[in-house]
Amino acid sequence: MPGWGKKICAVQVDIKEKTSGQKLGAIAVRRSIGFGGAFTIGAYRTVFKDVAIAIANQVEKKSA
Repeated sequence: MPGWGKKICAVQVDIKEKTSGQKLGAIAVRRSIGFGGAFTIGAYRTVFKDVAIAIANQVEKKSA
């Protein structure tokens, strides 16, 4: 429930080959906000954005 304690976002993305669907790898990202109360209201937006950026950075790093 928003505003009640620690928030955690854990995501695992499987990278697959487009035509065959064969799994090429996986990226796992976990982020959290440890404070409760009014501080965390709306903080989920920041956590989701941070997770998306971390996944994009890992994809870019692994494809280089």
